[in-house]
Amino acid sequence: MKQAAIVFFLILSSTVAFPQHGKTQFVAPDRKLEIARASEEMKIDSEGWMLVGFATGNVITLDWLSIKWISGDLAEAWFKERMLKRTKKVSGYSRLVMRYRLDCSAEKLQLVSWTRYGNNGNVLGVSTTADKTHDVIPGSIGESMLRTVCRPAKDKN
Repeated sequence: MKQAAIVFFLILSSTVAFPQHGKTQFVAPDRKLEIARASEEMKIDSEGWMLVGFATGNVITLDWLSIKWISGDLAEAWFKERMLKRTKKVSGYSRLVMRYRLDCSAEKLQLVSWTRYGNNGNVLGVSTTADKTHDVIPGSIGESMLRTVCRPAKDKN
């Protein structure tokens, strides 16, 4: 509770810069309040990223403010995979930021684009070519991604 109160205070204080996709984005006061309310309910950090789960030991988070509803049950959102030290040594990169298209009713995912960052923050690779659509495998990180994004839509119904 104390941590949530601190996050709430930081968000409502003067303009805060939030690093997003390798850039700094300034968040308007009304969006700060939205992050503060969501962080109370959904465990979102002060930068708007929400823990989704772990994949091969790496941490997967969702940029909660990036969720865009395209039509019906179809959404797009940004996810970030932070590599662990042992993975960094093998892969040579520290994080991967990915935009996914999620079909909530058909339970399918499509990787739309990604950017790979090195240990010092430099861009190592970029792809803007959409992958084919895949079924979500039960119990996978893909299912956690889908459930996290689609939950707000289901809560509205």
